[in-house]
Amino acid sequence: MLMAVRLSWPAVLTFAATAATLYLVRAVWPYRSEPAGRLFVAAAAAMSVASLFNGLGFLVTAPVAAREALEVAFFLALLGVGALWLPFALVYTGRNRLVGPRAKAGYVVAVGVVALLLLTNPLHGLFWSEFEVVIALGAAGATYTPGPALFAVAYPMALAVTVGSAVVLVETLLSYGPLYRSQAGALAATSVVTSAAITVYFFGLGPVPSLNLVGLSLLPHALLDGYALFYGDMFVFRPSTRRIGENAAIDEVGNPVFVTDTDARVITLNDTAAERFDLDTEGVLGEPLDTAIDGDALAPPDVGDTAILRAGGARREYDVTPTPLEDTSGRTVGYTVTLNDVTDERQRQQRLEVFNRVLRHNLRNDLNVVNGALAMAETHVDDDGVVDLLQNAEDLSENLVSLGNRARLLDSLLDGDSRPPEVVDLEECLTGVVEELRAEWPNARVVVDDGTEGRVKVDRALLEAALTEAAGNGIEHNDGDEPTVRLAAHRDGDATTITVRDDGPGLPSHERTVVKRREETELSHGSGLGLWTMAWCVRRLGGTLEFDVGEGTTVRFELSAHPSEAV
Repeated sequence: MLMAVRLSWPAVLTFAATAATLYLVRAVWPYRSEPAGRLFVAAAAAMSVASLFNGLGFLVTAPVAAREALEVAFFLALLGVGALWLPFALVYTGRNRLVGPRAKAGYVVAVGVVALLLLTNPLHGLFWSEFEVVIALGAAGATYTPGPALFAVAYPMALAVTVGSAVVLVETLLSYGPLYRSQAGALAATSVVTSAAITVYFFGLGPVPSLNLVGLSLLPHALLDGYALFYGDMFVFRPSTRRIGENAAIDEVGNPVFVTDTDARVITLNDTAAERFDLDTEGVLGEPLDTAIDGDALAPPDVGDTAILRAGGARREYDVTPTPLEDTSGRTVGYTVTLNDVTDERQRQQRLEVFNRVLRHNLRNDLNVVNGALAMAETHVDDDGVVDLLQNAEDLSENLVSLGNRARLLDSLLDGDSRPPEVVDLEECLTGVVEELRAEWPNARVVVDDGTEGRVKVDRALLEAALTEAAGNGIEHNDGDEPTVRLAAHRDGDATTITVRDDGPGLPSHERTVVKRREETELSHGSGLGLWTMAWCVRRLGGTLEFDVGEGTTVRFELSAHPSEAV
């Protein structure tokens, strides 16, 4: 029997879907080395095959067996589309864990069973029976008696794939905002179009129930895919990057991290948290956070800044940072609770505070006693050599007392977090520093250069301390009869540079090296607190410190627009 063929507009449009999906294969081919790209290429190829068989089915009016074979071929290709599209949506949105070996095996078995039943349908009629060709809109449609597998197996599988794909893509659209909105929205819409066409055909809805328009629905599917690819930069900005990055941010951080719902029940936790507090990763899910960990209350949002918790059999102190998790409407849906073990840091800080306080107190009191004893001893000694030795010892003792007082004042100055920044006129500030230096060293020549200008928004006390220390060092370590120090300031765009120049012997290189390294060692250390005072103050101001040594020393402070904020 000869095959009867007739052309119709449903066939032409369905073949257009074949051409469009083949073009998608070509367009996405460069991304085939990526997991999502490879799945998309395969899914688009399956769509082109499905639409091709669907279009050929519209052409063939006889024999019925040939038309039915094309229907089977179409459903097999459509099964392939479903088998690839859902994994693509999962991998594309970063849910690779849901496409693991077990899931793949189960998926392959299910698809294989359905494919085998389709191929053997003439033997059992589980999908349909009494297949007949019907002409509708000039195309070869079909009518048949639906079998149990059509609604119990085929339709639920098709719906699961299309709806599941749409759900994961819509969730990405809602969660990740405008960067992924166009591509995720377009891809989600493709699932809606296809699921609608499948529902219409399976249930015989619409004016022409005998026409299978699922293949034709792949034309808008391909157009939406093309929109996502070319307009939404589908393979340039991948949602998987953000999802995997967020997971990595939690999983790979070195601190324990818990994610809770608004009732402070554990939703997930990272490996560090499980190991640190000896928790069963799955068993703890759903438990209140305060119950899961032994120690102070941690339930957000009303949690303190620190908590004492038992970890590894010992009590440890943690900084607690709760962060609200909000949906796109701004509603709080949960919290991340990050714990930072500060036990060693707090103990070290406490030791330093105790040592500092005890040493300063004992040093000051004991050296005052020593000074008094030395002064008294001088009055009872007639030997000039011994008097000189006693006087030298008294001077050294007074220097140590002075050094202790300076250290106390510097610590208080650098601990001044409560001082707000203020707008400082640099000419006025430098003039004030010069007046103080002239009062302390009347024999020195300390001047502010002409042309000094500019204002900065800084902590005035820190700036004045740094400038006084730089100029004072230039005077103190100068052996000349009239040490000269010049201060100047100028603006360069948003940056402000302040210079302090002296005509002394020059700052030794090992002193400069210590400050640049930001640490002292047994073999490399500064002679006092002067350079450290400058360095610490400038760093707190957000600036930089440089030294130029030639005929004297030039100390250069640069305060940038941020955070010093030149105005």
